[in-house]
Amino acid sequence: MTPGVLSDTFGWEIVSGWAGQDAICWSPASGMPSVDQIASADPLILVCPLRDAGEAVHLAGVVKLALERTRGTFVFAYNLHVRDPDAAFLDAFGHPIPSGNTPSQVRGYPPEFHAFFTEYGRSGSAFYESQVERARVLGWINENEGLSAPTALCWETETGGLRYTIPFYLSPSAHPKNLLTALYQAVTTHKSGLAAGMPDYLADVRLGEVETALLEQVGEMEAEVERKREEADALARWRHLIGRASGESFVNLVVAALNVVLDGTGHRAEQRADVGAEDFWIVTPSSDFALAEAKGQGGGITRTNVGQVDSHREQRELPPEFPGLLVVNAFRGDEDLTRKQGERIAPNVLSLAKAQNVVVVRSWDLYQLVGRKLDGENVGDQMISALADAHGGWLRVAEGVEFVR
Repeated sequence: MTPGVLSDTFGWEIVSGWAGQDAICWSPASGMPSVDQIASADPLILVCPLRDAGEAVHLAGVVKLALERTRGTFVFAYNLHVRDPDAAFLDAFGHPIPSGNTPSQVRGYPPEFHAFFTEYGRSGSAFYESQVERARVLGWINENEGLSAPTALCWETETGGLRYTIPFYLSPSAHPKNLLTALYQAVTTHKSGLAAGMPDYLADVRLGEVETALLEQVGEMEAEVERKREEADALARWRHLIGRASGESFVNLVVAALNVVLDGTGHRAEQRADVGAEDFWIVTPSSDFALAEAKGQGGGITRTNVGQVDSHREQRELPPEFPGLLVVNAFRGDEDLTRKQGERIAPNVLSLAKAQNVVVVRSWDLYQLVGRKLDGENVGDQMISALADAHGGWLRVAEGVEFVR
């Protein structure tokens, strides 16, 4: 197959034609290659640093799918240190992330890498040995404490493909083509020899029922881990309640969160076309129970926010005793949770909420209510009781759930 190079550092015109190879070259920053494109390259060499963490995560998924298909050889080549976007790629790829160290010369490498590491072998990133027990260590450096630590790795995957993690240092006067040539020669020589690599025709061979049963157990455990990861990812979405969400996306999330909280109460949150973009209803099977509004804003909760709920209630000719609910993602632009968690609703805002029969809930309170509901607490009835009180106030979640008037 044709070698391929992925690089945000070196342009196509720099790396094309290296070592006389008719190599395929892509730059993720200028256009994400497809799985089919990457699958056509072997070996595939990713030259770091990458520029953007989001692009790096996307690229990791594309590379994983391509390698699952081809059982090919992949080289992750990093320049001295693994930078943040590079670490994002490794994390999404399922690879350990090294720690930063003072750069030093790579040593203890196999003969296939002698020329490459002699010229380009310098690294400032080290792995803990416990992270790489399943890998072949191809090179070591002295970590900050003076001990030897792995810095270059070769992973033999179950499918027969090889994954290399290789540090390098390229001086300003050196040419990338020469670096790629030396790296390509080292990897292909190492792969073709007895040092590493398993022939494709052995990929499906099993050492009796013991290995077959063990691999089946591994598959079941991996599937269970993936299910648990999906469950954890589903729970992680609720954090957007206390992030920067606003507008339609915040309303949709609030409605979904309220339906978790209200499950089993006979009430639910419902979006309908008969109210504004930030409004929705709390309903029972037979009637409307409360008019609600959700919004995200840069500052704290104001009297205007409370007044809007009452105004919308009047527009629909609903009586004052008809409950109103206001959910606000306050301070949504803040860089931490300090004010989201700790800022109390101002007394004048709270007094207006009581006067206009509006229950105020900070997004932080709603986030806590979701957690308590999933932990088995019957917080939905407490919310319905607060709304039915017809006196308004603040439904606050701290040590417990309390209705502040």
